[in-house]
Amino acid sequence: MLENLKDITKKSFNHIDIGDLKKINCFFGINGSGKTALAACISDIDQDHTICFDTKFVEDNMSITDSNNSIIKGIKLKIGKQVQDEKKIKDLTQEINSIEKDIGETNNKLDQDKKQLYKILDEQLKEARTQFKTNSIHQKPNAEKDPVQAMEKWLKEAKGNELKNLDNLSDINISIENLQTKINLQTAFLNRIRQINFKELQKDLEKVVVKPDSRLSRIILAWLEEGLKLHKITEDNSGDIKTCLFCGNEFNSKNIAKKYFPLIKSEYSKLVNRCNDKKSAIKALTINLKENYQSENYYKDVKENLDNIEQLLEDKIRNTEEKIEISKSITSNFNATIAQVKQSVLEDKEKFDELQKIKQRIEEYAKRWVGYSLRKNKVCFELKENIYMLERETIDEKNKIETIRNRIASIKVKQSDLSEFSKLCNHKFESIGLRLKLEVDPNESGYLIKEKHNIGLHASDLSEGERRILAFLIFFYKMRNARDEIKPDTKIIIIDDPITSLDAENSYEIVEMINQLIREVQSIPRDIQLFIFTNSSRAFHDIGYFDLDQRVIKRWIINKDENGYSNAQPLDKKEYLNRSDYYRQIFNEVATFAFLSRSNIESRNSGLLYCNKARILIESHAYSNYNIANATSSATNFSILMKVYNIPDKETDTFRKDLDIINGNSHGFSNIDNLILEEEYDSVSIQRAVRDIIGILNCKDADHIDCMLGSMLDKNKKIQLKGWSEKWRS
Repeated sequence: MLENLKDITKKSFNHIDIGDLKKINCFFGINGSGKTALAACISDIDQDHTICFDTKFVEDNMSITDSNNSIIKGIKLKIGKQVQDEKKIKDLTQEINSIEKDIGETNNKLDQDKKQLYKILDEQLKEARTQFKTNSIHQKPNAEKDPVQAMEKWLKEAKGNELKNLDNLSDINISIENLQTKINLQTAFLNRIRQINFKELQKDLEKVVVKPDSRLSRIILAWLEEGLKLHKITEDNSGDIKTCLFCGNEFNSKNIAKKYFPLIKSEYSKLVNRCNDKKSAIKALTINLKENYQSENYYKDVKENLDNIEQLLEDKIRNTEEKIEISKSITSNFNATIAQVKQSVLEDKEKFDELQKIKQRIEEYAKRWVGYSLRKNKVCFELKENIYMLERETIDEKNKIETIRNRIASIKVKQSDLSEFSKLCNHKFESIGLRLKLEVDPNESGYLIKEKHNIGLHASDLSEGERRILAFLIFFYKMRNARDEIKPDTKIIIIDDPITSLDAENSYEIVEMINQLIREVQSIPRDIQLFIFTNSSRAFHDIGYFDLDQRVIKRWIINKDENGYSNAQPLDKKEYLNRSDYYRQIFNEVATFAFLSRSNIESRNSGLLYCNKARILIESHAYSNYNIANATSSATNFSILMKVYNIPDKETDTFRKDLDIINGNSHGFSNIDNLILEEEYDSVSIQRAVRDIIGILNCKDADHIDCMLGSMLDKNKKIQLKGWSEKWRS
């Protein structure tokens, strides 16, 4: 059922929304306000399941020509039932019911699977919002109604086949910190090992220096150098007297400096010192690498190279006269390790930059994470396949039903008889005093429209009002499979200006047919809506007059603003009650009929014209004063009417008969007994029933009668009114 109309742009509507539609909606607007445009907009929503009464319907469904008098196209209503066909219809209907039951069970399973799949989607989304600390990602549109489509959209978010093992924002931050630490560590490692100057090292290892005599061995030289440092003796010492820290003797520091600094500064000493310094630096570097990089995969190769270099330096220190070369394997291994670490740093920086980008676009990553998580969820794909399977089953079952319904329709066509529609039309023509009668054309599939007194009649003789009533009767019964059943595939019924070109009497009858349709649509439990559009203020108030509180009917006003744009606004109860005195007019017309003499009644024989109006009087009075809606619609209300109008017990049968006469001749149904009346009543019987109703109202509310009838009640009529009322006084 339509609850809202969104972004209406037809004709004078400029992106307008209309909300809170009900099952039955009645719109009022003057000509040119936009009623027809809105009706067309609603019709376009589901044309296959919509029936619309408007000018186009009249043009498409009624053709009146002088050829063979008159033909109405396409109206066939079923009558007569063949036993065999009825049995087939019954069996096929039971088959439909069985299939619909299966569809119901399938739909229950389908709903459960959809709910379960949607629950997974929703939980995954909530988890992503929590873990990635963002509320900027939302569920896919219509996910609850179509979770499979939503799932497909989420899966598209998972770009590529794999996703990093980052399950939340904390993981991303930790990964960034770990990469930064690793990059810093590797960079520091490169900076350390780059301190090794292979050219300078090779230069010292290749240098050949003659080793001095044993008195000036490298050990003593080293000892002397340490002694000078310990005693703080410099090369330019000024002859201070110092005390030896080892033996306690005094000595002249200047003499010591003059004697030993030249020895220490000798070429051999310098080379040995340089090699020792380099050896110490290599040893310190090895210790540092062991402390900080022992777990790295490149540590072992670097340590082995450093150990080899340290050994080469040791060999050089022992024999300065030997020329030593650094092997190519050491340098190539060293360079390979540096290249490996450089490449690792480059890759880690790329990962670091990518994670930083991910962190900046956390919503996009969270969506990818949802999609990838769903991709790994086997339950989702199982539910998806189940849903597809159940939907295919439902489609197949519905196709079976459609096939069966077509078979039923073909059977019903065989049973159809044109006489039923002519019978219904003639009853309506008589009840409203129309001069026409309808006959089945014996020569072709259609009808002959005749003047009931057999006066010559041509198509040009039909008034616009008569044509409109014919068209509305066609519409009223075209929507039905049978006399009292609206087609099950009808979802939207639209009536656009039904009383155009009609006089008051004919307008009144059309309004009453619409009121009957309102009650019928309201009682149908399935998805069906009725939309009524009128430019008549009187019709707008008379349509659904029994629903003043708008419990059943939602009422709207269509108008244009100063820019010429149309809009529709709901009408509240107070505004709706501000209406014309149409009720008083009806009361006066009914009373005029009631006061006619017996001879006038018999000569006119026009009682049928006043049954609907008399029914409106009692129903309107009952609702307005006692809140009894649709007062005469069921046997239940009869006892309530008896009570509120103080009907004497001895007059129960008379009151019941009066209501049956009025209701039975209004639409062919007794709203008290809910049966089709077999008995027809003459105008005298109808007048007697109308007089009883006025008498009952006078007993209950004499001031109301006086207000309604006013100057009509002369002395003679007051006496008559008193006589009608006497038997209804308790």
